[in-house]
Amino acid sequence: MSELAIDVQHVGKRYADHVAVRDLTLQVPRGVVYGLLGPNGAGKTTTIRMILNIIAPDEGTIRVLGAPSTDPRASDRIGYLPEERGLYKKMNVRAVLQFLGVLRGMTRQAADRQVDFWARATLGSHAGQGLGTGKSRRALARYAAEGPVHRHAAARS
Repeated sequence: MSELAIDVQHVGKRYADHVAVRDLTLQVPRGVVYGLLGPNGAGKTTTIRMILNIIAPDEGTIRVLGAPSTDPRASDRIGYLPEERGLYKKMNVRAVLQFLGVLRGMTRQAADRQVDFWARATLGSHAGQGLGTGKSRRALARYAAEGPVHRHAAARS
């Protein structure tokens, strides 16, 4: 098992004539909190999206938890909770979780079953709240942190 949570080697990403990320090498050990700091346009969001396999790098390699970032063994074990403005504030917590489940490859029915199971256990009355409330955002963050491998695998069946 790799001692690194994230291993980025000589990664680059271009959009037409604009270089978003140039020759980035970065290693993040397991069990540490790590931040990306820099001015707007420095490539922070692009880097995160490449690590999460939302977009592909033009060059270089990315490994997450010892596996290539494109491997479901890596992507099924990580979650991403973007800053508040990236959430759908008019959707309630249940709807966002169902939407995210479908984006992760679950059927709509499997996502509904899994969210129902989790909501009964943890969300309670917050399931119908919009994402503008602090409690609903915390509930969504808790859902994202509670074992995405088991949740995703169980919901496929």
